[in-house]
Amino acid sequence: YIEDLASDLQESLLTTQSDRTIIVKAPDVIWPSEKVMTLGVILTELVTNAIKHGAGDVTITLVAASEGGGELTVEDEGSGFPEDFQLGDGKGLGSRLVTSLIRPEEGSIVIDRSTSYGRVVLSFTSSWRHDARK
Repeated sequence: YIEDLASDLQESLLTTQSDRTIIVKAPDVIWPSEKVMTLGVILTELVTNAIKHGAGDVTITLVAASEGGGELTVEDEGSGFPEDFQLGDGKGLGSRLVTSLIRPEEGSIVIDRSTSYGRVVLSFTSSWRHDARK
C-alpha cells in the first residue's frame, strides 16, 4: 500500500522534468483495514508537505517492531522546519488534520529536530498494525 501510494504521489505531485523522487523503505506488513485510510491520509499530507516545503528526494521509511508497533518516517533533503513550527499549531488544515488522526494511546507524531533536514516521525503502538509474520 505504501509503495502504491508513493507511486501515485510521485506521478501527481512531481513532474517528469523534476529530479526529485519519492523513495520507500518498508518491509511487508499487514495493516488493519480500519487503519489503512488513516495511514493514507497521514502519508499523503506529510509527503505533500515535504514536496511543497522541502527539497531533494522524499524518503518514507517504515520500521516495524516484531510486537506490532513501530515508526513511520517521512523526510526530505531540505533545510528542516523553522524553530517555531509545531505540527498542529499552524494555519494549514493538513498539519492539524494529521495530528488529530493519532490518538495518544495509539502513538504520536513529532518533528525530529535532531537532523538538519525535514523529518517527521509517526510512532505507533501495536494496536495500529499487525505483523505479516504472525
